[in-house]
Amino acid sequence: MPKPPKLAGVSAPPPRGEFLSLVAQKIHENALIVNERASALSQRIVDFEEWLRALPGKVPASCWIDAPDDSSSENLLGLRFERQGQWRLQYAFQKNPPIENEDSLSWNSLSDAPVDIKIAAAGMFLGLLDHILSNQIRRAEQLKEVNHELDAFSLHIGLRTAKEANNASF
Repeated sequence: MPKPPKLAGVSAPPPRGEFLSLVAQKIHENALIVNERASALSQRIVDFEEWLRALPGKVPASCWIDAPDDSSSENLLGLRFERQGQWRLQYAFQKNPPIENEDSLSWNSLSDAPVDIKIAAAGMFLGLLDHILSNQIRRAEQLKEVNHELDAFSLHIGLRTAKEANNASF
C-alpha cells in the first residue's frame, strides 16, 4: 500500500485517515496568510500610486521586464505612470521586441492586477522612478528650448519686447 505524500511544513507523513483533514487545515491556515499578505501588498501599491500623484512636475514614464513565468523571454511586462483622466499606475504585456507605440497596448490598473503581476511590478518601482526622473530632465530641457524659441518669435511679431525676453528665466 503506497504511503501518503509528505506535506509541506509537516515533519512526518500522518496516518492515512488524518491526511485529508490535515491537508484541508494547512490550506486554510495558509490561505489566511496569503490573503493577509496580498492585501498588504495591494495597500502598498495604492500608497505608492498616491505618493506618485502627489509629486510635483509629474511626467509619464514606463519601464519593461521579462514577464513573470516566461522563461522564453517572448513576453514583456510593462509598468507605467500615465495620466488617463487621473495619474495611474498601469501594467500591460507585449511581445518581445517591444512595439514603438505603447498606447496601442491594453493597459490595466495595477491596483486591480492579479497578485503575481503585483509582485513583479513592485520590483519595478525603482526603475520606474528612474524613468520618471529622466523624463523630467528631458521635459525641462524641451520646455527651456521651446520657451526661448517662442521668445524670439514673440519679438518678431511684437508680442514681447527685447527687455521682457531677456528678463525671462528658464
